[in-house]
Amino acid sequence: MRVEARRDRGPPSRWPPSGPFTGPFTGPIDGLVSWSGDCFPYRVQSLDVDAQAPIGIPGEGPPGGGPASDLRLKAHCLRAGLTQAEVCEAIAALAWERDREHLGIDAAMVSKWERGVKRPRRLYRRLLCSLYGATEEELGLRSSVAVGIVDDASGGGDVNRDSFGALTQSSCAPWMAWEMWQRKTSSLHASELSPAVAKRLMMQNGPGQAHRAGIYEGGAVVCDHEGNYSFTHSKLRDFFVAQRISGIIADGDHHLLAAAQTSHDTDLIMQELVRRHDASRGSLTDWMKNGATAVLRVNSAGILAKLGVTEVADDVIRALKSDSDSRNLYLTAVLNRVLSIPWGEASALAGDVEVDEGGLRDCLAETDAMNLANRFAAEILNPQDAGARWCSVLLLSQIRTTAPDTVLDALQSALRRETSREILRSVGSVLGDHSPISF
Repeated sequence: MRVEARRDRGPPSRWPPSGPFTGPFTGPIDGLVSWSGDCFPYRVQSLDVDAQAPIGIPGEGPPGGGPASDLRLKAHCLRAGLTQAEVCEAIAALAWERDREHLGIDAAMVSKWERGVKRPRRLYRRLLCSLYGATEEELGLRSSVAVGIVDDASGGGDVNRDSFGALTQSSCAPWMAWEMWQRKTSSLHASELSPAVAKRLMMQNGPGQAHRAGIYEGGAVVCDHEGNYSFTHSKLRDFFVAQRISGIIADGDHHLLAAAQTSHDTDLIMQELVRRHDASRGSLTDWMKNGATAVLRVNSAGILAKLGVTEVADDVIRALKSDSDSRNLYLTAVLNRVLSIPWGEASALAGDVEVDEGGLRDCLAETDAMNLANRFAAEILNPQDAGARWCSVLLLSQIRTTAPDTVLDALQSALRRETSREILRSVGSVLGDHSPISF
């Protein structure tokens, strides 16, 4: 078993703890690399533990010795020779290394987890699995019966393809949706399915039957004669993806939200799932402003922009104005959806917008500019997405001289109906011949 942790700066006071570790180790710990004032980079390279060594929990466990099922987490701690305070330090260091997050964790929390009084939320379960090099089942944090495709024990962005012991007929669809989303495709060939999913789908044909055209997963999935599986409606894929991501947002975990850019329809579903959860909204706001990657920031902005809350919309627009990378991704997504053009082409157009104030006008033919003006004259009034409305203001501002009447009518309509102060400021700046990004 390997235990790894690293701190660059800022997390709790000390790791590794002073003095020798005790416990059934088969090898030494490669300890501190360097210390330097308030910045103390280090890495605990490895902690080799004899997984078969006696646990030794005095006075606890069922008759006959050995830990009870709810003491497995404590057993791993003892095997590693760590105190509860040292577990706190290690988890905080892992969180800082991966996500630059400060976690509020103390020995009392770890004690409750180890005694089964409280179950750690998903973010902490993921870190505990990384710390001990074990799955949630091995740590006693989740029953093997509850293992599903939408919540893999590793906590990574990829689904654990080996954790399908408890597959049910309804559990293939979430896995397929997630795989399609990561691959940016609307279908999967039979050869691209995990062995367990393929087996489950074939079982729905009857014993010993191969993949064949038909309806699967209670009508959610269809297979054509070439062996390509897809959803009966594209929104089903968006629903399963949104369900999975919003579940970990509620736990304060953003690793899936940073995996790939979400779609407009996925964001609309997620906002319904997070709008009644204040902590989720707070986390999304923080990630939108301070997220480590542009994908995380723009995905957070995309969900918040669809909540329909004026103050939140203003925050989103301010973030898009100040963050060029996030703005470029948001523009790309809006162009891709509204104009129904490939993602690469939409990205190129968004890049032209960022080059200079006339970049979009200069790269479009007059007929294309008129088409764009008409499409975004409608999008500027989209009640579902404040970010798309602001992007429409920005795009229309660049083709104002090519389609002056259409653009003017659209901006005046926005003045009458818009509730976001930041969007109204941008509309006013365009009418005053200024850039909507500057105001």
